[in-house]
Amino acid sequence: TKKIMNFDKFAEELSLWENEKKLNPEKPNHTTPKSPFPGLVLTGGWGWALDKVNDETTQRYSNLVEELSKFSSECIHFYPPRSLHITIATFCSFKDGLNNLNENEMKEVAECYRKLVKAACSKRNQTENITLILESIQLSQDAGIMFFKEQEGEQNIVTIRQLIKQEAKESLEFQELDRKYSISSGFKMPGIIHSSFMRCSKSFVDSNSFEQFQKKFQEISNSWVPCKVIVKNFSISWERVPYMHGNQKDEEIEIFQF
Repeated sequence: TKKIMNFDKFAEELSLWENEKKLNPEKPNHTTPKSPFPGLVLTGGWGWALDKVNDETTQRYSNLVEELSKFSSECIHFYPPRSLHITIATFCSFKDGLNNLNENEMKEVAECYRKLVKAACSKRNQTENITLILESIQLSQDAGIMFFKEQEGEQNIVTIRQLIKQEAKESLEFQELDRKYSISSGFKMPGIIHSSFMRCSKSFVDSNSFEQFQKKFQEISNSWVPCKVIVKNFSISWERVPYMHGNQKDEEIEIFQF
């Protein structure tokens, strides 16, 4: 049996939600998809595609979505530009939660992580924007993914991840919360610099239709020319809408400008 992208129920909800807003922009209340649990994440440049310094790469993304949409029918949900972000760390997954903590307990955990990130950022000794190279796009069974690398000689993302880990290791507050709520179980940092940009919102009818989409994706991937993305901040945020599709003003706990 040939493998096809995994159907994602959250992507289905997001796709329906985005389409509803496009078809009925005047409707005051659109039903917002809710995460099973309030996720807590640290992102780099959430909504970077809306920043004028990234206009050229934003156009590249728009062209990418346009081309792939011709071959994916209604099966793929592409992230809108406002939702594109670099994942720095996940403190609590919106899919798993942390032992079903109540709202006050989650706020307690969020405040602890906010302090850790703030302390780590103060030790970064870097005040300039971070330039990342969007080096390639790849297709997995769960998502379409952008892979980034830093400019030669720079290790900004590795450094902030290491600093946050060290702050957590030395924090008595973190250790106490871990004893109470096992918060370290949700604390994850990817070993790569990446951003998901598409997911399967509706099962492909057959393997042939997916193969056509896959072929087009690979064609674009093989000819991809690296481009720059400027990241101006980190932000610790709630993820109450899956895959950071929520309103930034409502979800951001604190923004750490460079």
